[in-house]
Amino acid sequence: MSELNVDYILALKKDDKGLLYTEKVEITHPKDVLKKLDEFREGDYDIFDVIRYVDGLNYNKNKMFSYCWPHEYYESYIRYANILPYFLHIFTNAFSKTDYDDSDIIKWEKDYFKEMEYIRECIEIEYKEKKEHPTERMDRPKYLEYIAKLDYEMQKAIKERQLERKKLIKNNYIDEIRRYVYGMCYEQTLSSAKPTSLMYSNENIGWYRPEYPIADNVLISVRTNFCYGQSAYFHVNLNYKGINILPYTNIINYYWSNMMDNVRYTMDYVPARSNWENALSFVEGVSNLITTDSEKFEKEWIIEKIEKMMDGFKSINDNIAKYYEEQREAKEKAEEEEKKAQREHREIPKIIKYRFVDDLTIKRHKMYEHETLLTIQVDKLTAALALLEDLTAIQNIYSPILNHIETIVQYNKELLPAITLCRNNLHERLKVLNDKLDNFHSLSGNARNEMQAVKVEINQRLEETYEHYQQLSTQDIAKQTMLKKECEKDKRYIKLQNTLSELCVKINETLNEIKDIESFDKHLSERKEYIENKLKERAVK
Repeated sequence: MSELNVDYILALKKDDKGLLYTEKVEITHPKDVLKKLDEFREGDYDIFDVIRYVDGLNYNKNKMFSYCWPHEYYESYIRYANILPYFLHIFTNAFSKTDYDDSDIIKWEKDYFKEMEYIRECIEIEYKEKKEHPTERMDRPKYLEYIAKLDYEMQKAIKERQLERKKLIKNNYIDEIRRYVYGMCYEQTLSSAKPTSLMYSNENIGWYRPEYPIADNVLISVRTNFCYGQSAYFHVNLNYKGINILPYTNIINYYWSNMMDNVRYTMDYVPARSNWENALSFVEGVSNLITTDSEKFEKEWIIEKIEKMMDGFKSINDNIAKYYEEQREAKEKAEEEEKKAQREHREIPKIIKYRFVDDLTIKRHKMYEHETLLTIQVDKLTAALALLEDLTAIQNIYSPILNHIETIVQYNKELLPAITLCRNNLHERLKVLNDKLDNFHSLSGNARNEMQAVKVEINQRLEETYEHYQQLSTQDIAKQTMLKKECEKDKRYIKLQNTLSELCVKINETLNEIKDIESFDKHLSERKEYIENKLKERAVK
């Protein structure tokens, strides 16, 4: 089965009619080299047989390839594909170089054999202990037999561990060279495909930000950050007549916070190799639509999406509770579909990274219904303010957008009194909770003092009753254990202990409630400040 960016590159090309199509450009591999590397892996060779073979191939030792494969895009900190035997950095400075010669190989051989000798020394030390301290007493003939057996086991262990280490080093290097060869072939194929391609799949590690002028008035920007763990991303942006075509409806269709992270680019893909097919297919389809019917494109990709977004903002402004319920139901439906797919052993393609309302929000809604709904409403409507610049750029295509911008501004103005009222209420509740917390702390302090008084009383009684108890030191475990058992029998002490336990629960519950309310207050305060600053900016303009 052929693999993308290993056996072929996906390239976007243009036909005689000016329409785009996607083509697989085959990557040719040196089969004789790959076959020979497999022979080295299976045969009785060491690492230096492989190094000398590779050295004779006359590959460019100074050239490294930014090549993710075979790693996934979401893995972390993948090195460039390098012909240099990087693994030797364990006992040499090879990793700091970009080239090597015969003198380097000679030094590596010496260090390599030092590594083998180190293995021998470690095992010899291990067996020396066994020789000098046998587990049982024995006469001389039996002892000599015991030593001979240990020597045999020791030599066998040395040979096995050295062989294991040699295979590991050799195979690691073969893996490195295979990746270098694949990276080299990928780069060569890509270089030859670029002159006739408008866009292509890539394997670049880290930040990569190419721009592709696909057609008149169409500019595609790709933003990737592969092989950086959770920081990995895969964005594709379409710019039409200087307008960024953003997924405005996503801010309505998905809850994920205020969604601003996901309306910076036209498409936001999960970092996965397979999504190059989705990305190029998207560019091909939308560019061909612009070429053949620009009016239809403007209607479907700009006007209709903006109108749908504005309808969504209106529904959020008028009935946030209904929007929340729709999000919660969508989440349940998506989760059920995923469970069904698992039962049927089929995969749901996760093309984009959007998600519905999360479990934490659902939990908080049950405890703080008004605050949760207001926060969602504020997040969504203030997020719209961040879109004003992009929306203003659309006025030459769709003049009603100016009315929509004023509507967005008005929605946000109307939020300010609601935010202030909610924050005032939160501050009053915080005062009540802090007073309650102070009272709980006071009661728990009293309970601890009373428990200590009872403990002192019990300790005094034990001192007067048992002579051996008097003789034990205060830090003695036996004395502490005896005192503890006596306390646990005392009804007053047990009652105070239960009281203290109940108070600790109430203190933790109150602290959690204070933390939740403070988080609502902080978030609403930040959003209020954001609205006010945006309104001031517009007033200045």
